[in-house]
Amino acid sequence: MKKTFIFINTIFLSVSSLSAAETSQKIALKACTVMWPPFITKKEGTQDIEGPDTEILKLIASRQNYEISIQEVPWKRCLNMAQTGDVDIVFSASDKAERREFLLYPKTQLHTTRYVFAVKPDTKTDWATSKDPKSLPQPVGSVLGYSVTDELKGKQVKVDDGATTDPQNVDKFFSGRINSFVIEESVLNALLAGKYAEDKKSKGIEILKPPYEDSKNYYITISKTAGKSPEAAQTILKNFEGELEKMSASGEIKKIYEGAFKKVE
Repeated sequence: MKKTFIFINTIFLSVSSLSAAETSQKIALKACTVMWPPFITKKEGTQDIEGPDTEILKLIASRQNYEISIQEVPWKRCLNMAQTGDVDIVFSASDKAERREFLLYPKTQLHTTRYVFAVKPDTKTDWATSKDPKSLPQPVGSVLGYSVTDELKGKQVKVDDGATTDPQNVDKFFSGRINSFVIEESVLNALLAGKYAEDKKSKGIEILKPPYEDSKNYYITISKTAGKSPEAAQTILKNFEGELEKMSASGEIKKIYEGAFKKVE
């Protein structure tokens, strides 16, 4: 009886350690994100989440036999959901020490971006020489839960983080509720070419140089509670990392982003 129990237990452990790609049944994973055009967008007239970051996530899931459901929520709530085990995947997240307490990061990033400050044209500031964000018109708009928001607060900058998305901050800027804000440059360009393309107010914006942060990596991250166990979470991370490495080495990731940015242009 004891030998039989050990044998059955061994079979169970062997089966449970298989990746989704090695089984015929798809494993369901929940992901959360926030609208971040052009990287993460919605299909016009629907609630379908699109964009190059989403495309890469879905491709990996398909190749590894995972079934992904994606929920759009405010960014801070998304991070909280990963901590409480309500989602398995958070994308796209920058790397912060406090996030590593509840998120697993692959070695391969999705993309590298840069953050800039935007102000009204002819705003007087010595940002170009001092690189001191306190020289900007304050409060500086920044999205609640973004890593850059905490960074600015740590530098004693007065921050307005009432917005839960970048488009909300741009709306606040154009309505005069804030006079400066920080944003990823590609996101701002996508918004100006898209949502605000026909809006005359979109001309009333200046991107300051140099950028606030010239190189910031973003990742598909796995919650440490994914798959309901630390072992399962590590397996999911390994599977995602393997696909990301192959897609990066083959140039597939680069082609996906090039195609997305051509649409924006």
